[in-house]
Amino acid sequence: MQSAVLSAKAYIEARIKQEISEKSLALHTHLSVAYLRELFHKESGLPIGRYITERRVANAAFDVLYTDKSLTEIAMDYGYLTYDTFTRAFKRITGCKPIEFRALRPKMERRFLGGGMFGVDLMKGRERNMAKRTLENEHSVILYDVPRVKYGAFGGMSPFPISLKACVNYLGEDIDYADAITGCGAALRLTWNTSYWDGGNVDICHTYQEKEPLKVYLQGVTALGRSPKALVSESDGDREKIKAFIMECLHKGVPVIAMGIVGPPEAGLVTGYRDDGETLLGWSVFQEWDKDIETDSCGYYVTGKWWENGVDVLVAMGDKVCGAITAKSVAERAAEVMKPRQDGVFAKGLSAYDAWADGIRDDSCFPDADKDETITTPDGEEHTALEILGWRLMCHSDAVDCIADGRYNAMQYFRRHKDENALYGSIADEFGRVSACAQDMFKVLGGFERDEPKMRALGIKENRGQLVELILKAKEADTRAYEMLLKI
Repeated sequence: MQSAVLSAKAYIEARIKQEISEKSLALHTHLSVAYLRELFHKESGLPIGRYITERRVANAAFDVLYTDKSLTEIAMDYGYLTYDTFTRAFKRITGCKPIEFRALRPKMERRFLGGGMFGVDLMKGRERNMAKRTLENEHSVILYDVPRVKYGAFGGMSPFPISLKACVNYLGEDIDYADAITGCGAALRLTWNTSYWDGGNVDICHTYQEKEPLKVYLQGVTALGRSPKALVSESDGDREKIKAFIMECLHKGVPVIAMGIVGPPEAGLVTGYRDDGETLLGWSVFQEWDKDIETDSCGYYVTGKWWENGVDVLVAMGDKVCGAITAKSVAERAAEVMKPRQDGVFAKGLSAYDAWADGIRDDSCFPDADKDETITTPDGEEHTALEILGWRLMCHSDAVDCIADGRYNAMQYFRRHKDENALYGSIADEFGRVSACAQDMFKVLGGFERDEPKMRALGIKENRGQLVELILKAKEADTRAYEMLLKI
């Protein structure tokens, strides 16, 4: 009857923030409450209630360490009606209060729960049996409790560093979003396609040179002192290779960062598989907008159409081989990314500001939104004026988001290291000025939303003039930062 206990554990992990009763577990496992109690205690060594409390506190402890949520908010998230009740349960399991736990910042680990399940756990000071033999006989593996990847998670807007932080926090390392996005170099990126209005301008793969599309992903992992593993999908024959890569990593309890699986090829996480890899589970920034995607009870997407959707790149964390990257090395990466250059059709680094400004000041690209006529674009497609303005707004706003998110977090990173080198503080100040310019750009159009009023506002020449001034002002601040980075 071990399968009944494993089924009960899976039910608990998937609903860890909800009320879970012995009766609901008994109904789920098709056993009587009395027999389930006896069986669960025998197999797990704990009464059901104690096991649920331990798992709930372990998950709450993860949030205490790796999120900026208030302790009261975390208590409410996990079903505790009062903060005092939460504190008592937390101290009973961990030995300290939540506020003390956050200050101490002890390590957490991933725990094998049986039956191809992993979950976060408190470090017990001993090695855990990962039960590889058992896993090899399973048709599925699910890593529960991996932090959600979505726009805005950890205060960030770039899916790859969000995925990177979620993954490494799950593996027990304490980094923040600023470390993730600045360490890989993406915080300093800016790209503008000079041949057409490109909705993929700010895709993170353009951070370095076009001939090195994997570099930003590998840099993200090495910045954490780990060896990276990567697989590029290039042909139909790669399906089995992708499945094998994912299954190998998940058997080790390591989530996989995938560009694709659900929606466009932005980064997300694969946190589980079923049916020997035919069905994948995980987090994607696009899952809530895809009506065809099934959602697991724990919130993960569930898809058997991942191959049809497309998978570009897979990245996973290897072993820890050294300490995290130094601020000096991060500064060197930043200078490499910001270097003004033309890379094929892409203007990159400081050169991208001029290309962006040229695009915004080109009046021929911005038709009159009130004209009731269709316009034939260079690609031969017919669109209304508002549709064209909507596309221009998306491209422009992506660039604004890029510097707002990137430079703000670069500012945070270098400000933390200002005691190591006086220039870091000055560099942080310049990045702060760039981020402020981005906020002012939003104000020119009346907000950050990409709706019709903002499309019409972008169509007004006077507004575009103000935007060009702010773009060039941001370039001036970035240039000063770049010149200081070259001196380090």
